[in-house]
Amino acid sequence: MGSDIVVKRAICTMCPHGCGLLVHLRGQEVVRASGNPNSPDGKGFICVKGQAAPQLHVHPDRINYPLKRVGNRGEGNWERVTWERALDEIAGKLGETKQKYGPEAVAVIGGTVREPGDWAFWRWCNLFGTPNFINQGRNCGTADFMSECAVYGYHTSRGVPVPGVTKCMLVWGWNPANSGQPAYNAIMEAKRRGMKLVVIDPRFCETAAKADIWLQIRPGSDGALALGMLNVIINEGLYDKEFVRDWCLGFDEIRAYVQEFTPEKVERTTWVPADRI
Repeated sequence: MGSDIVVKRAICTMCPHGCGLLVHLRGQEVVRASGNPNSPDGKGFICVKGQAAPQLHVHPDRINYPLKRVGNRGEGNWERVTWERALDEIAGKLGETKQKYGPEAVAVIGGTVREPGDWAFWRWCNLFGTPNFINQGRNCGTADFMSECAVYGYHTSRGVPVPGVTKCMLVWGWNPANSGQPAYNAIMEAKRRGMKLVVIDPRFCETAAKADIWLQIRPGSDGALALGMLNVIINEGLYDKEFVRDWCLGFDEIRAYVQEFTPEKVERTTWVPADRI
């Protein structure tokens, strides 16, 4: 490394994990990005998206300033305007739309989940009065977020194990070795300290290779496997009876519903052997 290179600590925002990066600078030029070994999350890991961050930073098509269309839609002509003008014009148009058509005439659309920014969007929609907020992250995660908050807590289905405390972890259709290195680090440390790992995935992926039990499910049959597991859990009394008694509604209905999903029947649908279920 040349003496003219300066290294700055940063956080990667290419996905929600927020791994620590070391950004190598030559003056104002970003030379490259590497993993920060002192980061509590990534612990030195950097994926291909993080490695590509310098190219994204200087890409000629990157939008760094507010641009307003000049001419007709589709002509691709734009002029740069100030932030103040952009914000004033956008706020004015939003106000006019709300007054004329109501708040539900406005929708917010975005890409993958970016944590703080997403919640700011959600709050803005709440204050503006529109329920029309959708993006890839909401498609992917909102259903389980809502279910968790309503039933048993926040962000547990995607939580990471606590080494020395968590006794068993079920990883279903996820390969954190490739797409969640901070979580994978915690999983591997917990496994070294005695945690059992169960992986449900059609592929023998990197995480499945580390599993104590790998269930190679038929693609698209996840719901049937879940119902078969509930059949066993309920009929063998493997659930927390006090929790169900004090906090659950509709348990008798789900007990009745899962009776037809015997392990033997589910095996025919999922290709997972009944004794493994």
